[in-house]
Amino acid sequence: MNNKINNKGLLIVPVYNEVDRLDIKSWARISNSKSFDILFVDDGSTDESYSMLRQMQVKNPRISIKKLMKNRGKGNVIYEGIKLSKKLGYNYVGLMDADLSVLPSNLTFGLTKILENSRLFMVSGARIQLAGWNVERTYFRRWAGRLIATLISLVTGITIYDPQSPCKWFNLSNIPIKYFKRPRTRMVL
Repeated sequence: MNNKINNKGLLIVPVYNEVDRLDIKSWARISNSKSFDILFVDDGSTDESYSMLRQMQVKNPRISIKKLMKNRGKGNVIYEGIKLSKKLGYNYVGLMDADLSVLPSNLTFGLTKILENSRLFMVSGARIQLAGWNVERTYFRRWAGRLIATLISLVTGITIYDPQSPCKWFNLSNIPIKYFKRPRTRMVL
């Protein structure tokens, strides 16, 4: 990753014990994008996830890895990644789950939308239940997510379908880092 201000994005991918779900070939294709670099943040994995990430990094210099020595939770991983992206001069930061639950074309679509409209501060996708697709969530988690999304929509006036979107892009020039506060605790649903 370079240290100059640029209009490229940095995609932050939290990783914790993802050895069974890291698809090296798919991530290699995604890393060929000229629109964004990738930062994998290993959140203290105890399996071989970090080794797999190193294999990918050796083959593509646009992939970076930050290794945390102990598991601190996804919220902390995201905070650390965003803080690092600001330090490195990225104007746009994306968040995506390591399990590739988002089509690669949706990654570039979200970034393109935020680049086209400098007033946008966020573009977010949503996981929705499509016929034949399996989004694994407990009944409680599914309905709690819908309730939270509805409340966010009512308060902000912005339609949110899924607060647990597996893919988001942020325009960091429009958002102070203080809005990405370091979580103090982890909430488990």
